This record gives sequence, C-alpha cells and structure tokens, in this order.
Amino acid sequence: MPKGSAAVFNKIRQLLTDKMTYFRLTNISNKTIVNNGTEYLRKFKQTIKYLLLGNNDYSCNII
Repeated sequence: MPKGSAAVFNKIRQLLTDKMTYFRLTNISNKTIVNNGTEYLRKFKQTIKYLLLGNNDYSCNII
C-alpha cells in the first residue's frame, strides 16, 4: 500500500460513520441520488478530495 494510505482510509471511514459530516459535505437530497447518479458520484468525489486536501480547493485531479 502507498505510504499514508492508512491515514486516508481512516479519514474516509470517519467521514462515512459521521452522518452529519457526510450529509453536510455532500449536500444532496435523496431525490438527487435516485434521479441523478452522476451528480451523486461527482459530489462523493468532491467529498473525498475535501478529505485529502483538507480545504475547498478541488482543482487537483486526485480522482
């Protein structure tokens, strides 16, 4: 595993177990999830980038 992977996975696990943080970062409705899977995926990728970068700069193509 790449160096630092454990820390990243721990952050992702923490996010997914903290439902308030998850919904705050994704900021999407159930209707959006059902009707537009692509938007859900985009928001999820943004959330992962938020965790990896620690800020709101999504310009880096991590995912």
